Amino acid sequence: STEEQESLLQACKESRNKQLHDIVVLLLSTAARKNEILGLRWGDVDFDRRVIIFKKTKNKKLRALPIRDRAETILKERSKIRRLDTDLVFPGPYRHGKETKPTNIQSAWDWAVERANLQDFRLHDTRHTAASALAKAGATLPELAALLGHRQLSMVQRYAHFCEGYGGELVERMNTALFEKKEGADDERQVN
Repeated sequence: STEEQESLLQACKESRNKQLHDIVVLLLSTAARKNEILGLRWGDVDFDRRVIIFKKTKNKKLRALPIRDRAETILKERSKIRRLDTDLVFPGPYRHGKETKPTNIQSAWDWAVERANLQDFRLHDTRHTAASALAKAGATLPELAALLGHRQLSMVQRYAHFCEGYGGELVERMNTALFEKKEGADDERQVN
């Protein structure tokens, strides 16, 4: 719910991990997978086109996702204070002479979920929350599949009931094709 989301985001702000809030906002704003956001590099953020590009995805396909509003603001703010020792957007601690790994947010996440008083809510559930919101906002199943990086529409069928008027527009177009021409033809006969 909206209240639970607000409670979770507030708890993320209060976390010791100062990156957690930004990560969760990006997860909710993009419907991306956790590893896609944690592995995000500055070279994959295109502010001119307003997209982030995921090169390492679960299905091994390059995917670009739009960034808008809060997600875009967060990334622009982070870009002003980025670390010079790594290209990671969400780097873990500095490791002298070794490649920096992405931040580890699991314990901070668990703390935030408990603090927000949420039951059985996993990090991956942010993806389902975002996908449901996209469907409610009018995304079609093919659009959902593309944004979520699913190859098959069957993977997004679980969100079909959220799609506003799912199937309704299709049925209206079918009725238009079937009956309006016929009714128009009947009208023409009556005029003649």
